[in-house]
Amino acid sequence: MDIFIGEGISVEVDSIGIPESFIWNGEKFIIDRILFEERRVDLKRRWYQRKHKKIYIVKTKEGRIFEIYKILGYGKREWRLYKELKNF
Repeated sequence: MDIFIGEGISVEVDSIGIPESFIWNGEKFIIDRILFEERRVDLKRRWYQRKHKKIYIVKTKEGRIFEIYKILGYGKREWRLYKELKNF
């Protein structure tokens, strides 16, 4: 079963913005591979209320798999750790 986390994280990115590592609960996770990448836009809202997200499913050096995302667009821009995937 996947484990929902839903917390803010600090992310280190490369020169073009691809995540390389992140810190969660004081522990640093090095990203070994990006397994999935997608950009989502909530089209149900008016254009100025839409939420844009860049979603990544990543595998760490330890073999753990996480879904992380960056909130894009106007307003608050931040990285979030959505969940740890156990059955990917």
